[in-house]
Amino acid sequence: MTTQMEVIPIETDVLIIGGGLAGCMAAIKAAEKDISVTIAEKADTRASGCAGTGVDHIWGYIPPVHEKMGYSIEELVESHTKGIANGFIDPELLHFIARESYNRILDLESFGLNFRYEDSKAPGKFRVVTQFHSAPTTLNFDGRDLKVHLTREARKRGVHIMNRITIVELLSSPEGHITGALGLGTRDGKIYSFKSKAVVASTGRVNRLSRPLTGVWGNTRVPVNETGDGRAMAFRAGLPIINMEFLSNAMYSIGNFELNLGSPRNTVQPAARVVDGDGRVIVPRTQFFDWDKLDQYKSDREKALQDMLASRPKERPDYFKLHDQGKGPFYLDLTPGTEEEIEYIEWSIRNEGKGSFFLDYLKNQEHFDFRKDKLEWLPNSREMAGTASSGLVVNKDLETEIKGLFAAGDEVGGLPWVCAPGAVTMGWRAGEMAAGEAVAQKSFMDVKNDKPEALRELCN
Repeated sequence: MTTQMEVIPIETDVLIIGGGLAGCMAAIKAAEKDISVTIAEKADTRASGCAGTGVDHIWGYIPPVHEKMGYSIEELVESHTKGIANGFIDPELLHFIARESYNRILDLESFGLNFRYEDSKAPGKFRVVTQFHSAPTTLNFDGRDLKVHLTREARKRGVHIMNRITIVELLSSPEGHITGALGLGTRDGKIYSFKSKAVVASTGRVNRLSRPLTGVWGNTRVPVNETGDGRAMAFRAGLPIINMEFLSNAMYSIGNFELNLGSPRNTVQPAARVVDGDGRVIVPRTQFFDWDKLDQYKSDREKALQDMLASRPKERPDYFKLHDQGKGPFYLDLTPGTEEEIEYIEWSIRNEGKGSFFLDYLKNQEHFDFRKDKLEWLPNSREMAGTASSGLVVNKDLETEIKGLFAAGDEVGGLPWVCAPGAVTMGWRAGEMAAGEAVAQKSFMDVKNDKPEALRELCN
């Protein structure tokens, strides 16, 4: 006797597929309208997505800082386009992310996240470092519990959060308008049939389609459940997807523990450098920006851009080639750093994804101390999506070719290394547009075929 899977029908004005950073921001914004908003998340929104276990940095154009430097949004865009994307980027969406990121940072601050520090000399009391661009554009902040704050804010605004549901199929009307989606409950085995007036796809990166470099399941830089669900659904729906043929750069990081640290322009700056077994410096350390010389930067902006572009090959050497030449092993070395610098770096690591667990492991199990010990620097697994900019094609309003279906965050193609600012800005905008679409649509549309029944037959 075959037991028929139960189909649970759910109606919601706006459906958000994926409750990561972009998805939560989309839901929070959409909920400003007098409509029903639902997040369907395969894990738990309190700790899901690339930022699920924290993020310590977010870049953007910061008016209180950059206006005093004479630094413009256009210069930031040029810096990202040339230094990060090698010209391979959607310029309109990049400009949107750059100009809107500060407003979204202020939103995050209003949700309870801390961005200002009394020990800072930077305007606004922010902690601002140089990471991607020719000027300091990256804010360090207390972001370990970012997703907890966003989940709380979404619920406060009346968003219905449904965890442990994996969305597997998009639904549309005979006229080609989005009408909802189908999902499977990973804990109860039920089919969830969502009927909605607008949908935001924000399922994140494509991170686990191949064996990780170490061969250890789950040892990936970002969560193992980032498996390209949105792209698979979009492909079956006939939508164009770009850049799936590309992988991220072959990069090195902490040996045998895939972590988003990087060197030198990331979580381990300013003291971190990379050295070989004989102590020779392969990648030099960075320095904090001297905020007492803020005005001086105005006359050095073009030089700063050219210096940044020239320094990229030195900061990202071909470690594989160096290994082949017998120049390894390599180590992440903080030992020359001051106590203040190392404490700052440990704070940053603690707020970055998996960082608090990593520090606990290093200190309490390995009795490791950055002040006297080095970490071996080994290859990381290569990735698709966020760093390689694969994803859905959208217009300036983040709408796909299916009317009423929007995309946000790492679901969107053509935007390498937009990371957290891309998620918060595109999520906010997609939620706004989806809410407008839902308000304009007076009633739910019919689905063009009986996909819930087809899914039930497949699963049975």
